[in-house]
Amino acid sequence: MEEEQRGRQQRLFEERFEVFFERRKERERFYQHVDQVAKFMSTEFDKPSLTFFAAILICLENSYWNQSNTVTFIDSFQEAFKLYTQTGVRENAETSLKLLEDYPPQYSSTFEPFQSALIKTLLQHRLSHSENADTQNTY
Repeated sequence: MEEEQRGRQQRLFEERFEVFFERRKERERFYQHVDQVAKFMSTEFDKPSLTFFAAILICLENSYWNQSNTVTFIDSFQEAFKLYTQTGVRENAETSLKLLEDYPPQYSSTFEPFQSALIKTLLQHRLSHSENADTQNTY
């Protein structure tokens, strides 16, 4: 009985150990991807801004859907950014985001409308997930 309990404890320990290292690998991959995106985006934007972060979010969302075993994350992200710029979505998104720059600071009573407008703008400028879909989804 005692040996059986030790066996269960050993298996439980091994499972937790595997989960810990799997999460650690995922975290390391995540940080590696963050570095790759930051390097790539620094070639496209002079400095961080609302349009910079919007481009990252829009392209990350699209690259998520286009990843596969044969395409790396950064290749997928760069392809999404190419689509973002070549289809005119970047220009349209930047125009829409410039309109949001007039909103007062976040601690004012108008922050919630700003949040809503920002989310709506990001969703309106999503990139298509398939070749058959329109270039730009609208909500």
